[in-house]
Amino acid sequence: MKIGIFIDNFFEPQKYKDPGVIAESLVNLGHQITIYCFNTNSLEFNGIAIKKVSNRISQSIPFWEQEKIDYLILYSWLSLRFSNLIKALKSANKKIILKLDSDGHLISPLKPTYLRTIGRSNAPKQLIIHALRFLQWSVFASLNSKKRLNQLLMSDAAIIESPPALINLKYSCEFWGQEKLGKKIIFIPDPVSFDIVNDSNIPSQRENIIICNGRWGDKQKNKSGLISVLSSVDLSGWKLIIIGPGAKKIKAILLKKKKDIKIEAIEKIDHHLISGYLKKSKIFFAPSNHESFNLAAAEALCCGCSLAGTPLESFFYFTNNNLYGSLSKNFNVFEIAKALKNEMDKWNQGKYQPQETSNYWREQLSPKNISNKINDLLKKL
Repeated sequence: MKIGIFIDNFFEPQKYKDPGVIAESLVNLGHQITIYCFNTNSLEFNGIAIKKVSNRISQSIPFWEQEKIDYLILYSWLSLRFSNLIKALKSANKKIILKLDSDGHLISPLKPTYLRTIGRSNAPKQLIIHALRFLQWSVFASLNSKKRLNQLLMSDAAIIESPPALINLKYSCEFWGQEKLGKKIIFIPDPVSFDIVNDSNIPSQRENIIICNGRWGDKQKNKSGLISVLSSVDLSGWKLIIIGPGAKKIKAILLKKKKDIKIEAIEKIDHHLISGYLKKSKIFFAPSNHESFNLAAAEALCCGCSLAGTPLESFFYFTNNNLYGSLSKNFNVFEIAKALKNEMDKWNQGKYQPQETSNYWREQLSPKNISNKINDLLKKL
């Protein structure tokens, strides 16, 4: 098959995330792949052609008619900016598979738990952020819901990355009398990168390390919550590793609050080095306000860590009824701290087998497994 993958930006991070990994995996199955995007710094990725197009060209029917692809996997997230692109693809007789996520531009009404405005910090700045997010997910989503539904109507299928996110989206479709659209949407998780899944050297013996990995300037990662929790929890005998932009600032703040804390901060790290830190750690801590899939958490599970986090769609999938981690009841700092302490206790009680955790998740999230599921979907269209 000749398959296109369209994403707005394709840079170095996307090579290790699902756009790049899915592209390579489909090539391994014998398909011819082309990556389309608005912005990139390369026209080739491991032998796969990358075509940079303008927004105007992407909405051109003649452009897609001349492109030698039969299917396009489109990272639209139901964003209205891609509606004209989908119309052009439909007119050019291309099969369209939408790639969605639980934190994309979804359809109103959303499940009440999705708004996540209760139980958080009462600081004025946080209340303003939550108020704006409430408007984004309720008022604005409601105004645009029929337009977003139209994307699903025009598409041939849609993929979403966690079972709870699938339930949310089907609920919204049913509200608008479009329950048939729910049959177009299927759950397929995002794959982890090849270097993670191919690494079978997973040590059972672990250090008492809590690792956190993220872009700490992004509001969704909840830097303030991270600092509050780590300042309040007894970390005697444990070490913290903070990875990502903003890590050194977090370290400085925590050292002021707890001078005896053991902490390592890494602002920037090559992707192939991350697994080395994950394989010696016990807990991946993610106090996120919201997430799509959180590939960093997925990689941690594949390396044998457990997850302590907040009640997000993909995190419910990852923890699997507390089998692989603990989630807070809400987004209150006290509750998030309880989830982290619960994971520390479970490790102290010997309740985890890192190799078993790793084996399970490397199978669930392997590029081969995910590409086979996408391949099966394409055959049905």
